[in-house]
Amino acid sequence: MGKKDLRKDRKDLYSPKAGISEVDVPRMRFIAVTHEGAPDNERAQEAAEILLGLSYAVRMSLTADGHDHEVMPLEMVLGSEDAPYGSGDRETWEWTMMIRQPDVLDEGLFRSLRAAAERYGPELDTGSAYLTDIEEGRSVQMLHAGSYGSIGGSVAEMRTYMEDREYAARGPLRQIYAAGPGGVEESNQRTILRFPVIRLTVMI
Repeated sequence: MGKKDLRKDRKDLYSPKAGISEVDVPRMRFIAVTHEGAPDNERAQEAAEILLGLSYAVRMSLTADGHDHEVMPLEMVLGSEDAPYGSGDRETWEWTMMIRQPDVLDEGLFRSLRAAAERYGPELDTGSAYLTDIEEGRSVQMLHAGSYGSIGGSVAEMRTYMEDREYAARGPLRQIYAAGPGGVEESNQRTILRFPVIRLTVMI
């Protein structure tokens, strides 16, 4: 059995074309870490280390059982269902960093791998990681080209698109780091931005 790449199963979700599009996002499994406040460099770096370490441990374990797969890119959601996204006081934000996992990863294996990671890397708060399933459903997404600090313009475009079609965000803004940041020039960074949406009026 060859190595499975979940990105190739849904290219519309992980390799979108330029511009704004609408997609249906199915239930997917993630290892995640959640924090409150601005995603400062120190906490974001620690979350990334925890998630990548666990994701490669999952890959090694599942490969031994015949389920080899590519490790997926880091993702982050900013906001909550009550406050999907805002550029105001960053200290009021809630953010969750995560990496998608194969559906065959169950809670028992995850807890075993997390416990092993805690023993071998006690300096990291690996116990804060958890396994979760998320289904965003109908969503509006856009591929942002450029630095992460400049996504505000793309988010504004998405909001205009949503307002014109009488959509409202019904969940936090998702950022999928398709290219970068490590070793990638800002001009070459690529971030997939996605809002789960609900229509404000019923079309007759």
